[in-house]
Amino acid sequence: MASESKYLSTQTSILIAGVLIAGGLYFGLRSRDPAPAPPASALPAAQPPASSPVAATPPPSPVPPPAPAVQADRAAAEAAVAKIFEEHRAEIAKKCVEPALAKKPDPPRVKLTFNITFGPDGKQITRGVVEDRETSREGVSMCVMDALPQQLVIPAQGTSVYIEIPWVLP
Repeated sequence: MASESKYLSTQTSILIAGVLIAGGLYFGLRSRDPAPAPPASALPAAQPPASSPVAATPPPSPVPPPAPAVQADRAAAEAAVAKIFEEHRAEIAKKCVEPALAKKPDPPRVKLTFNITFGPDGKQITRGVVEDRETSREGVSMCVMDALPQQLVIPAQGTSVYIEIPWVLP
């Protein structure tokens, strides 16, 4: 007596599964309602004949061109931030840089680059600092960030402005 396998082959199983999925999709999608018709207000209006008095109305006036884009005075923004930084230079040098120089005197300067974005109203949106690799010292950049005013304000520019300020301490 020959032994018949009571299991389906892999190919047969895949074929049956495919037929079941296709049938489910076909009958499932058939029972869906058709898309609703667009509302009458969304349809284009019928044009009246040229001899109609309604057709004599003038076309709407053209849209005025947009106002020219406001250009920020980047130099004025940089000068305002540099002035704020200079007001705090002595305090920051004493608090942040001198202790680091006492531990390790070489190199004698710390170079930082601040990148700051101001909104149209002149209030600071973001601020970051990048340390120069050759002059970096542990903890100095964070100390400087904490010692500077948390919210810098410059004269309003009418548009957002991004500036980079290099700063060398002491």
